[in-house]
Amino acid sequence: MKRRMPLFISVLLIMVLTACTSASEVKIMASDGAAYDQFGYSVSISGDYTIAGARGDDGVGNASGSAYIWKRDGTGWNEQAKITASDGKAYDYFGDSVSISGDYAIVGAGCDDDNGNASGSAYIWKRDRTGWNEQAKITASDGKAYDYFGDSVSISGDYAIVGAPWADDSGDRSGSAYIFEYNGTGWNEQAKITASDGAAYDLFGYSVSISGDHAIVGAQRDGDNGIRSGSAYIFEYNGTTWNEEAKITANDGAEYDYFGISVSISGDTIIVGAPHDDGSGSSSGSAYIFAYNGTAWNEEAKITANDGAAYDLFGYSVSISGDYTIVSACGDDDNGNLSGSAYIFEYNGAAWNEQVKITASDGEEDDQFSCMVSISGDYVLVGAHGEDSRGTLSGSAYIYDIQTYEPPITGDLNGDDLLTPADAVIALQMAAGSCEPTTAADISDGGVVNSLDALMILQAAVGAIML
Repeated sequence: MKRRMPLFISVLLIMVLTACTSASEVKIMASDGAAYDQFGYSVSISGDYTIAGARGDDGVGNASGSAYIWKRDGTGWNEQAKITASDGKAYDYFGDSVSISGDYAIVGAGCDDDNGNASGSAYIWKRDRTGWNEQAKITASDGKAYDYFGDSVSISGDYAIVGAPWADDSGDRSGSAYIFEYNGTGWNEQAKITASDGAAYDLFGYSVSISGDHAIVGAQRDGDNGIRSGSAYIFEYNGTTWNEEAKITANDGAEYDYFGISVSISGDTIIVGAPHDDGSGSSSGSAYIFAYNGTAWNEEAKITANDGAAYDLFGYSVSISGDYTIVSACGDDDNGNLSGSAYIFEYNGAAWNEQVKITASDGEEDDQFSCMVSISGDYVLVGAHGEDSRGTLSGSAYIYDIQTYEPPITGDLNGDDLLTPADAVIALQMAAGSCEPTTAADISDGGVVNSLDALMILQAAVGAIML
């Protein structure tokens, strides 16, 4: 007996679809992206510019690394430049870390070997009328093998800070950080900073952030509240020298929280991630916000995800700008294991409240969406270095306007914030193999996208069922 095609499929097949991917956010990828580039391994945003590191790019040798700068104009976000180190070599991992501020960008290459294997370096780029040009390569004045100088970087105005978490001034891998200043003609090392109570394996410098005359440095393995409970140190510039102003820990810190694995500062407010805090389950994670009251830094809030669960790793990456902060949960599994998510919190003058949860519209297992996040004004940039649109671990990043972002509607596969038969068309195309399947289209949770998923979306679009 001849099989007949279900009517709903016949109807859908005559509909015209022009795109298979979501338009609900701006997804950016390297124009020349390839497998194992890990585009989005590091990210930073400042005003109309973003930068994303691709530490695995092999433009001048295997894993020599690169970074990409994007600019927002009247038509959207466009790739403006690909930058690589002028003296780049294989396995430098240029793009390990990135930061951008105004006309300056800094890129870390933690495995560069100018001062010995994995001694590390960082490169500063400046934007002028001709584009982005390498202005300086900086290394530690006392750099040594396996310091990993450049594993973390941050830039603000005429100041840059670079972490060297494996430096051994206070014991093996106690860590250090270096502050550089631009004097109008060049970038000069202004200070080397270490923890006043530094000890072996603290990894001081694993995370860094600078804003104005304050800098914060994370030491995720410090043990004040138990093994690897973690801490962070705040330094202030008095016009002459950088001095340790405060050491901060979580009021409820416990062993293996890894408080300080991520840090960010904006004016008089600081956020510190503790991704292995277990308030909502093992390694569910948390973040802590500290504010300066004119005399001291005090813990203002502990924030967690409303839907936090074990191994979400909330707090793995953090970024703060004014009254908004973004917190990574790269272990979240809404779209599959390690698909990842991020959370926006807003300060209303009295408290920090969760505003929205962000996931990639095309998120999938092992994308590691949000392992690095950055915020500037109303825009956030979220890296997904495990995403594979251009090959395994090619990577991508996503840009969102936090004032207009709405969480994806279940079944909305074209990103128009509506559930219509057009979404069922996409699901059907995925089932037929003419469009790349996504986890979001697997409405029936069967592990594959098939005609049942398309039918369920169509039924929901006409109001017959709820998804």
